[in-house]
Amino acid sequence: MSKSKKVLGLFVAFVILFAAVFYGISSIQTLVKAESVVSMEEVDEYLLNNGYSEELVDGLGNETKLHLYQQKAKFVNETKIPSESQEASRLSARSNWTGFSHDIIVSDISTGNDSKFIITYQFIWQVEASPNDDCFMILWDSNFLGLTETAVYEVYGPGMLVDSYGPPPVPIPTSCERQTFMHLTGDAAISEYSIRTGIGKKLELDYSSTVTKYYVSGAWGKYSLNPHDFVGNFSITIADPQSSSNLSVAVGSFFHWVKEINVDYEFVFSFPPALSIKFVDDSHYEKSDDTSYTFNLN
Repeated sequence: MSKSKKVLGLFVAFVILFAAVFYGISSIQTLVKAESVVSMEEVDEYLLNNGYSEELVDGLGNETKLHLYQQKAKFVNETKIPSESQEASRLSARSNWTGFSHDIIVSDISTGNDSKFIITYQFIWQVEASPNDDCFMILWDSNFLGLTETAVYEVYGPGMLVDSYGPPPVPIPTSCERQTFMHLTGDAAISEYSIRTGIGKKLELDYSSTVTKYYVSGAWGKYSLNPHDFVGNFSITIADPQSSSNLSVAVGSFFHWVKEINVDYEFVFSFPPALSIKFVDDSHYEKSDDTSYTFNLN
């Protein structure tokens, strides 16, 4: 090969390499820019400035907070069970539920004459028992339509070590800081649905979802959801197309299975929330105290 051809070949290779690097970096920069349009610090600041308490902002998952931020939500109110006054009596009645609490958060996203609210149901599971077939329901009155495309379901918590590598004597932490292990949206976030009544959601926890953390000297740890320490958030927008209602109610209920079942079950969309199970009586599960909130639309 002549010297001129070698030079030409090197020049072409350089141009290709430069183009690949340039467009690759440009793509990366665009991606980074798109992903960093808003930081979680900005999201938290927005929520704090719009009525959400510091405790609530710290406790909600990142995907849930981002959803509230994107919808320009404003805090209305929340109802948490067990409250301090209810905790002792409830836990003495259900000792197996020690460490469980749940919460209904109502946010306003109304614009003009359209009455719209985001109902966020949050449950905290720090219980010795595993929630294998557990589920929850959220109900609202029939004046409102549930918009399934707005649904957001998120499960998060500290990770539990399931696999690791580390040359001695490097210690591998047995847990990691809070991570999001499940994030579903739209119809994928809902198990059953009644447009003017509510939704039902089976937990369907995904233990195959893992997060890998890297440590010194090439050590690493792989972490999955801890079934005894996690939080779930479910959000859905409800809308009153007539804007004629003066009052509405949001109710959340959790169902914990105390006996194993081999048949599927259905949700009953009525007040109070209920389940329907073929060939099984309700001794197979326990129902939480309802967490509910009644709010004025005006």
